[in-house]
Amino acid sequence: MLPCQDLLQANTEFDSESLSESDSDDSDKELVCICATIAPAPVDATSQELRQALEVTQKLLLNLCSTYWETMKRNALLEVATSKAKEDTIRTLGRKYSITHCLWVNVEIFPLCTCPDINLNSKEFWISGVSMEDGVKAELFQFIPTEEHKLMNYQSFGSQFGRGVSNAHSEMASDVKACAGAIFSLSVNIFIRGYKRHEDAGCHALLLSPHGD
Repeated sequence: MLPCQDLLQANTEFDSESLSESDSDDSDKELVCICATIAPAPVDATSQELRQALEVTQKLLLNLCSTYWETMKRNALLEVATSKAKEDTIRTLGRKYSITHCLWVNVEIFPLCTCPDINLNSKEFWISGVSMEDGVKAELFQFIPTEEHKLMNYQSFGSQFGRGVSNAHSEMASDVKACAGAIFSLSVNIFIRGYKRHEDAGCHALLLSPHGD
């Protein structure tokens, strides 16, 4: 066993150096100190030396516990940040897909692992419901960038992709509301909750056919 003063000095040096060195190096140094401290005491060790060794061991143990919990917290924050980044990317893909390809998608087809072997330009695409679903899957594999394909295995891909699609619908509805007044010469208040549409002659005209039925 190392002399207690050397152990105390080593532990102090570890504390000061841990701020500038990598976590891996810090852990290695701390383990070396612990192994040296808990090594069998020499036969002629005094009670004072044993007490000092115990103090060093306790301090090292507390440092290890503190490092462990700090690492756990950092890992938890990293996992949350990574998960949020994935979900943001998936929602963006869903929004783009709804705008550029199809307004709707059945989120129950997710998660996806492999791209179905189907020609999107052949009549086989429309033979059955299964073939059409395979066609949608193949289209998704073409639409989503290759580097993002692994996201389709993500547990929450379906719900987040669907949320992106819904967001696109909301934006479209908002755009239609904004333009409806100009297109149909209607009041800009027609879509406001509580507006008395049944009293608006313009709304009545929209419900009638060109033949006046």
